[in-house]
Amino acid sequence: MIHIEEHFFKTFIETAHAVGGKYSLCSSGNLSLRVNDSICLISKTGSWMQNITKQEISICNYKTEEILNGLKPSSEYKFHFGIFCERADVNAIIHSQPMYATTIACSKKRPSDYNITAEIPCYIGNVVEIPYTRPGSAELAKKVINALKDNQLVLFLNHGIVTVGNTADEAFQRTCFFEMACRIIIQNAYDYNVLSKQDVKDIDKYILGKTN
Repeated sequence: MIHIEEHFFKTFIETAHAVGGKYSLCSSGNLSLRVNDSICLISKTGSWMQNITKQEISICNYKTEEILNGLKPSSEYKFHFGIFCERADVNAIIHSQPMYATTIACSKKRPSDYNITAEIPCYIGNVVEIPYTRPGSAELAKKVINALKDNQLVLFLNHGIVTVGNTADEAFQRTCFFEMACRIIIQNAYDYNVLSKQDVKDIDKYILGKTN
């Protein structure tokens, strides 16, 4: 059996409980955490994020899709594994269904600009939409992997969101800030102010340190 340091399980469980306590219902949502250049932890199919235990964490080789501890991973495993293969900078992936973000994902009228507060351009950047596609399908995985090649968050129409990060905290923070923006939009009945293009350029230059 492969040895995995205990801090990976600790981080996984703490993050899952945080996500599940705020942004998932029952068995909705899933989480994965990269361990090394081929191994990851991912929530077991059917597990409840808000009370997941170590015994409900699947250990997999994300390059070969081999299950290493006999626990079947989430049905969405294909996009988790694909993102890890595609992006060396991503070590954590969260799929959740926050109430306000999912409400927008199910709405006919959706915002064209989410830059309501500085946290959106600072921590998220572009918000990419993909059309509803059957959960767990290879087609959905392909769309998610492609959408997240150069982005940090994707909005699944009629489904939810996926965020990625270099750390679990970073992925969770992106989930939180996007849900905050969606809540502001909905509670203002879509009548809201956004940052100007110059405001965003200033954030890029003076906060993010971008030079072009």
